[in-house]
Amino acid sequence: GYITSLKNWTLATPISLSFGYEIRVTLLQLACGFSLLACDGSLVQPRLYCKQLIQQKKIYSTETINAMREIINLTHPGNT
Repeated sequence: GYITSLKNWTLATPISLSFGYEIRVTLLQLACGFSLLACDGSLVQPRLYCKQLIQQKKIYSTETINAMREIINLTHPGNT
């Protein structure tokens, strides 16, 4: 997938990202990204069906994941 590099961001980039612009990913890539947040930074190999327990590999720290969760949950008066 592709997300505009931080060094190339403009003032409009955060707004564009909120509408799905300046980002090109498949639904599977997007689901994997959000699963990192849901699984506390552990990468879960996506599967359609599996009877076994899925082994997780931690690739992000709990601190980083908590910071991302906080950013996603930020609400400010006037925002939707």
